[in-house]
Amino acid sequence: MTTDRGWEPPLPLDDYQVPAFPFELLPTPLSAYVAALAEATQVPADMPGGLVLAVVAACIQRRVIVEVKPGYIEPTSLYVAVVSYPGTRKSAVVGPITAPIQEWEAEERSRLAPEIERASSERAIKLRRKAKLEEQAATEKKTETRAERQREAAKLALELAAEGPPLAYPRVLADDATPEQLTRLLAEQRERIALFSAEGGIFEMMAGRYSQGVPNLDVYLKGHAGDFLRVDRRSGPPVLLDQPALTVGLAVQPDVLRGLADKPGFRGRGLIGRFLYALPPNLMGRRRAGTAPVPSPLVAAYRKCILSLLEAAAASGDETLLLGLTSEAAETRLAFERRLEPKLGPGAAYGHMGDWAGKAIGAAVRIAGLFHAVGCVHAGQPIGGEIGGKTMQEAVQLIEGYFLPHAEAALAEMGADPEIENARKVLVWIWHRDLREVALRDLHQGLRGQACFRKVEAVVASAGLLERHKYLHRLPEPTGGPGRPPSPRYAVNPLGRPHPQNAQNPQNGRAG
Repeated sequence: MTTDRGWEPPLPLDDYQVPAFPFELLPTPLSAYVAALAEATQVPADMPGGLVLAVVAACIQRRVIVEVKPGYIEPTSLYVAVVSYPGTRKSAVVGPITAPIQEWEAEERSRLAPEIERASSERAIKLRRKAKLEEQAATEKKTETRAERQREAAKLALELAAEGPPLAYPRVLADDATPEQLTRLLAEQRERIALFSAEGGIFEMMAGRYSQGVPNLDVYLKGHAGDFLRVDRRSGPPVLLDQPALTVGLAVQPDVLRGLADKPGFRGRGLIGRFLYALPPNLMGRRRAGTAPVPSPLVAAYRKCILSLLEAAAASGDETLLLGLTSEAAETRLAFERRLEPKLGPGAAYGHMGDWAGKAIGAAVRIAGLFHAVGCVHAGQPIGGEIGGKTMQEAVQLIEGYFLPHAEAALAEMGADPEIENARKVLVWIWHRDLREVALRDLHQGLRGQACFRKVEAVVASAGLLERHKYLHRLPEPTGGPGRPPSPRYAVNPLGRPHPQNAQNPQNGRAG
């Protein structure tokens, strides 16, 4: 077994068996549209399914919230990250599902253009007049004239302050925006904006691409929670946001996901735990050519639903539409909490991902709110009332049965699963030494300087995982003989070795 002959390629360490997206849980008309769009574009339903949730959230966030019980409110903002390989038609999905929002934005720009341009012109005149009065007051020698100019300038300043921020063209979507730009957009757009992108550069901006490597996460953390945000600027007054609402819908490549947990603040401050992750299978090589487009009735029904959500949110002004829970919905949510809580402690099933799993119950409530709002507009009713038990059950099923296992796989890919990371460290140690066989005792001796391998049991666990994934094969132990039993020995699968130049770099030598 120490030659290439007889070996099979190893199984990737991150080859998690994750469920397919249950699009049938989505309310009408989203379920039919997602299934048809997935078929038309030949992508897994996970991609349009996950991103459609973010589209609905973008439409109603900050205008619709859920009151779970007195003192406990859940916003309807949502962060979704669909992880897919290059060439898997991410843009072909993001475009159609956001098309109704872009249509609404264009119509609103056209409708409001005269009012906005008039207000902008009047404001510019006042600003120029105010600046001229201040200049005259500064150079005026006569006390009485100077005081008059100051009074006129102060009066204009009060008028401008009373008018509030300048009118801006309505926007729902943003793309490729820095944290600073997002803060500005939130201030302009009555504290609600959605960030959609088919690229992963957003994470690099979060990590400080344009701020000398200093992460700027506040707008993402507080925009998800709806917490007060104050941003002090170098020039001008600070930006104060009472209840900012930010939704994020991303379609990113697997390489973007790897290492996110190591970026400063991403894990420790809870950013990673705020995302719902979808890891659909790669269908490249199995896609059918010449598929029919999405049937026009389904496109029309989806468009009507999204436009109705936008119109309902716009009609509410700054009023909040509060959704309650029926007793059945409240019990369904509570039952989910009872199932999940014992699994969050140290050493429990989700103890290593408590930052994500601890938010799963709130995420189910948010999705239930989205489902309820879609149900209201589809029925031609105002958004309001109480979320029913069936709606809450479907939202819980989506989180518990789909997003939870996908989050576990995503966090493992990021390096957040300690068992996977420990196994990778063992492989890198073996590859650095170009070993064909290795004894368990030698592994422990070589690795125990690392905190995670101080106990031999950790090395045994990693070797067992690598054996199950066919990176190692345990060799038969010699029989008989005096003295202490020999240490177990393993043959190393030569088909699992990385390219020689990558084997010298632990970061490049990731298995799976």
